[in-house]
Amino acid sequence: NVEIHNKENKGKKSKKDKRKLEHTLRTEYRRTVYQDSKDSSLRITFDEDISLKDITKLSWEDALDPTVPVATGNTFCFPLGILEVKLSFEKFDDIDYLELPDWIYAMQNAGFIIQVDKFSKYCT
Repeated sequence: NVEIHNKENKGKKSKKDKRKLEHTLRTEYRRTVYQDSKDSSLRITFDEDISLKDITKLSWEDALDPTVPVATGNTFCFPLGILEVKLSFEKFDDIDYLELPDWIYAMQNAGFIIQVDKFSKYCT
């Protein structure tokens, strides 16, 4: 996955438009998704091999192309993976009754994962 972010759009996916937006960062990562094919109440994503690349010196076309190399000095390799657990619910009032799967707590108690609120790999 490749996402392009700029100073104007504050992390939203951007497209070239009339405002002359300046691209600044390309986030690249490998994502694994787990979801029961018969039930969408739980969706888990695991992002790894995350790199943040300064693309200010690239043309717009090159910035969108993940095969165009970025200098090593302009790349930050994020040293951790990101596990995101998404639970669905029908009514907003149900949010107070949602529970994570037991294995999430087991991994947290074992020190394999830590909870981080409001984290963005897009630097927003």
